[in-house]
Amino acid sequence: WAKVDPLAALNYSQSGPRAGHAVKEVLASWAANNPNAALAWARDNHEGDQANPHLVGIIRGLADTNPTLATQVLQELPYSSERGQALRNLTPYIASLGLDGAYQWLTVLEDPQLASGASAYLADQFSKQDPATGAEWVSRIEDGDARARALNKVVDNWTSQDPAAAKEWIATLPHDDQLNAGPKFV
Repeated sequence: WAKVDPLAALNYSQSGPRAGHAVKEVLASWAANNPNAALAWARDNHEGDQANPHLVGIIRGLADTNPTLATQVLQELPYSSERGQALRNLTPYIASLGLDGAYQWLTVLEDPQLASGASAYLADQFSKQDPATGAEWVSRIEDGDARARALNKVVDNWTSQDPAAAKEWIATLPHDDQLNAGPKFV
């Protein structure tokens, strides 16, 4: 329905107990087919100074087809739960670029706090697939806070998959690497 008549789908989806989720679903579908129209609607239909929750759906819809535009839209969002949700939606597609592609993508993020959060989400993605790849990702991160957040993700995933191997890897880490929990939002 969102592909054929997105405005009607949006009008219908704005009522009901799960309206916010439904609107994001419609916007994701619309953005995949017509990003400019979907973005215009999302911007025109948001009021206030808070993060625009409609952009979360837009980013999810663009993640696979246009990660460059999805990243630009992501950078419009201020530090918020919406930005964290949008980043979680985008991260699997960025991880599919491999370590080099993900690292290159990370360098375009202008907000250091966003880059730190992205590093942690990517560490989580990589280490769920392969803990050694997650460990290699962590070794590329120079920022101390970002490195600590990413390191936590790798340790969590690796210890759940292979505690003995995780223990061996942890023993090889420099003493200045700290295992600290990061903030909830990015």
